[in-house]
Amino acid sequence: MARSTFEGPILSGNQRFAPFRNVGYTDLVQYCDIDFTNSTANTSLYAGASGQFVNGNAIPNTNATVYTPSATVYPPAVQTIPADTATNIYRGAVMYLPYGSNLNDVYVDVGVVPSTSGGSSTITTTTVYVSNNYTVAAATPNYFSTGSITSVGRQSLSTFTAQQITNQASTSGDITNPPAPGQGSDPYSSLVSQVVFTVAIVGTNLTSIATSTVAGAAISTTTGTFTCTSNAYLAVGQKLTISGTFGGTGSITGYTDPTTYLVSAVSGGAGTVTGFTLTTLAGVALTTTAGTPTGLTYTIANPLSGRFYFTCRYTQLDGNIGNTTTYPYGNFD
Repeated sequence: MARSTFEGPILSGNQRFAPFRNVGYTDLVQYCDIDFTNSTANTSLYAGASGQFVNGNAIPNTNATVYTPSATVYPPAVQTIPADTATNIYRGAVMYLPYGSNLNDVYVDVGVVPSTSGGSSTITTTTVYVSNNYTVAAATPNYFSTGSITSVGRQSLSTFTAQQITNQASTSGDITNPPAPGQGSDPYSSLVSQVVFTVAIVGTNLTSIATSTVAGAAISTTTGTFTCTSNAYLAVGQKLTISGTFGGTGSITGYTDPTTYLVSAVSGGAGTVTGFTLTTLAGVALTTTAGTPTGLTYTIANPLSGRFYFTCRYTQLDGNIGNTTTYPYGNFD
């Protein structure tokens, strides 16, 4: 939505005169959705990797650069995102905003709560920090943060301090870039801001997670439910690949070697899962026949799972809105 508001007389008979000023703005939205099980750059829901955040403006997601905030340093310094360690994993998204934009709404929606599988890894807390820079776990972000994430859905943001309210009310021109052609030395043309969503995962033995297999699998229903006898660090939202030549009893309609499915439900606890349900990657229920297949391997393709939807709505002041013969005066939405 955009509005152009001119002040002053601009129409007299057949003569048009310039307005005293043009106070215009645009309401804009950026978003980026990430799925930790997707490690393929330039694809939908790509979530980055160890030391790598993403940007969704290109759609699909691409590798992005997080800059160290500075309105005076050019070229801007690149911020280093820490690599995965045994106690911390960082994933995130960065959005680039025009100078002086006002942040109106920031949404953090969770589709799959982060979890790990394989080895002895455990997650103790997952928090999203929103700032003009990457934010380390347990630090105070420039803008907002969630509490520890334990359920799907829209997350509540923290109570803001006075300084955080000031920070988010108008983002600073904190990244220097060269002026665009024809803009000369206009200081505002060479500044942009960034909004960075940092997902900070804190746990133990996080670097021990590895691709693993599920043993003793058997099909127990006609809708894709299986039982298993060991390993089973499975979690809802993970991808599981079945490979091999189908033998024994039971069947999975549409199976070809290999096929990747989505884990939609599990029974049992972490490390003691005794059953799981698979769907297609699109979430469509499988058609199966109960039995015990042979010749198949069940592999957890990516042991770190989690899905986030980040949205940032902001207002950009724009004195050029409406400066055309189509809208020579007045307001428009």
